[in-house]
Amino acid sequence: MPNLLTDELKSRLPALYSQEGTPDPTVQVLLVARNGWMWALTEYSDPAPDGCPNLAFGKVYSDFPELAYIPMDELDALAADGLVWVEDDFVPCSLSELDAVHGPEFVAAAMVLAARRGLVPVKVV
Repeated sequence: MPNLLTDELKSRLPALYSQEGTPDPTVQVLLVARNGWMWALTEYSDPAPDGCPNLAFGKVYSDFPELAYIPMDELDALAADGLVWVEDDFVPCSLSELDAVHGPEFVAAAMVLAARRGLVPVKVV
């Protein structure tokens, strides 16, 4: 199974809880799915302090956008089927900057990113 986070991408991400209390953390990695979801990763640890392997934290842009812990093994499984990928052109920015660009229309933004890759976006129900 392919890993979305290469060693280089993992090295960009601060450890889990290291930005706790930071009002506007930096998003280092953006993951995009064909169904219109995006994951803006701000932290990562393997293992996490509680022992959970391959765990990230960030904002999930979905039907109900929220800050969340993200089990990367689950996204790696989706990536194996071509449903999730790392947005290679993404430039790290603050979470508020990303919200300003993608927040209100995150699905449309993800669909555009999918189309650039020649993928037909799908909505998983």
